[in-house]
Amino acid sequence: MCTCALWGCVSESPVIARERRSLAAQAVVLDARTQVRVQGAVITHHQIGPPHRVFIRASSLDLRVDVIDEGCAPSVIELEVDQLITPALTSHRTFRAALAPRVIAARAASEGALGWQGDVHDPSWTALDEEAIFQAARADKRARWSVRLDRSQETAQVAKGHGVFGVEASTPGACATLDTETGGLGRAALVLRHRLRLDPKALDEAPLRFAVWGNSAENTKQRDALIAQLNADPNLRFLILGGDLLAAGEPEALAVELAALAALNVPLFATLGERDVLKDAPLLAGLGPATLAFDAGAARIILLDSADATLAPDTYTRLDAWLSDASLWWQQPAPPLRLVITHTPPFDLFGSRGAGFKHRPEAGRLLALLSRARISGLLTFHLATWATRRRGEVTVYHAGGGGAPLEGGGDDHFYLQVSLLGGCAPRGQVGGVAGAACDAQAPCGEGLSCQAARCVACAQIERVSLSTPID
Repeated sequence: MCTCALWGCVSESPVIARERRSLAAQAVVLDARTQVRVQGAVITHHQIGPPHRVFIRASSLDLRVDVIDEGCAPSVIELEVDQLITPALTSHRTFRAALAPRVIAARAASEGALGWQGDVHDPSWTALDEEAIFQAARADKRARWSVRLDRSQETAQVAKGHGVFGVEASTPGACATLDTETGGLGRAALVLRHRLRLDPKALDEAPLRFAVWGNSAENTKQRDALIAQLNADPNLRFLILGGDLLAAGEPEALAVELAALAALNVPLFATLGERDVLKDAPLLAGLGPATLAFDAGAARIILLDSADATLAPDTYTRLDAWLSDASLWWQQPAPPLRLVITHTPPFDLFGSRGAGFKHRPEAGRLLALLSRARISGLLTFHLATWATRRRGEVTVYHAGGGGAPLEGGGDDHFYLQVSLLGGCAPRGQVGGVAGAACDAQAPCGEGLSCQAARCVACAQIERVSLSTPID
C-alpha cells in the first residue's frame, strides 16, 4: 500500500501495514445501524445477514465484545469467539452510549442528582442493567451465542438456542426523543457489552503457567511432540508462538500448521518471525495480532512484532502505556510484573553477525525503555540456540529451539515454560503467599529474589526439552 501526499507516494513498510490491519480488525460495521467492536481480540471475518455473523479471535484472557445498535428495527447477530481461555466467565451488560453533549453537560452540572449511572470504562455511558452471566455454547476453545436487538421494544438480549439470557433495558421508548431537559437519552446508541475472561478462581489452584515456543520452521516432528507434551500438562493455560512457525511464509503451510495446532487443549497467541512474512499467508486471521498485550495473573505479557528487525513507530507509544501501571480495556489494577516476547533480539548474541535489529540506535532505544521498566525478562526466538545475556537492566533469553536446525548441531529442541508466581515460594511450598516467610533460593528468574520480610511476585522461566518419539 502507498501513502500519497503533495511530494509524491511512499510505500508503507510491511510492519506498519500489519499494525494498521491489526488495529482495523477491532471493529466491523454490519449495516447503517449496527456495528461490533472488540478489545483484547480481533475480528477475523464476518457475514452480512440476516442474521449477521461475526467471527472473533481472542488475543487476551479478558476480552470484551460490544454490539452497538443505533437503529429501530429488530435484528439478530450471531457471535463466535475462538481461542477462548478455559474455564471462562461470560457476562453481559446493556448501556446507552455516545450521549449528546447536552446530556454530558447536564450530568456534570447536576453532579449526579439526575440519577444517571455512568460506566467506569466509559464515563459518558449510562448503564441500563447490572452485569449478568450468560451461557454460551462451548466447543473446545470456542464460544457461540446470539444477540437479539429490538430498540422499538427497548430490549437487548443474549440468546443461546431457544433459551434467552438477559434482561430488558429499563428505559422505555428507545427510538423516541425524550424530553430535552433530560438530554435526549433515548437517541443514544444501545450497546450490549460482553466480557469473556479467565475465571479468577482458576488461579487459586496453582500458579499461572504457560509455554512459549519459537523458530520451529515447519518441523512437524517437534511440533507434534510439543502438542503431546503440552496437552499432558493439566495446569498449562495457553501457548505463545515466538515467530517462525513457517519456513517460507506459504499460505498452504500456514493452513497445515494451524490444523495441527488445533489439537492443543489450550488457546494459542502469537507474534511473527521473518520467515512467516515472506509470502502472503493470512497471518492475522490465522494467528491473531502480532503486537498485543494482556494481563495474566501476576504479569502483563507484551508481544511485539519484530519480524522485519524493527518495530512500527506507533508501537513505541503503545509500549509506553503497556509498561506503565495504566489499565488496559478494563479499569482494574495492573499486575506487578512485565514480560516482553518478540522474535528478533535488539542485539545479536555475539554482536557481530547482524542478527539483531537493523539499526543499533533503535535497539538501544528499546532496551533503554525496557530497562527503565525493569521487566522480568525479554524472550526472543530468532537465534536457534539457548542462551541468556544481561543487557542493562534486562535479562534477554535467546530461545529459538523450536525445530529449526540448532546452531551447535544436535536435536535437543526445546520450549520455555513460564510460571507466574504471586510471590516467591514460601519455605517448603510451591507458589506464593503474601506475608509468608520466603525461601531465598526460590526460583524467581535472574534479577529477582525473595526479600527477607516478604514475598514478591516473580516469573520463573525454564527451558524444557522436547521429548520426541523414536522413529
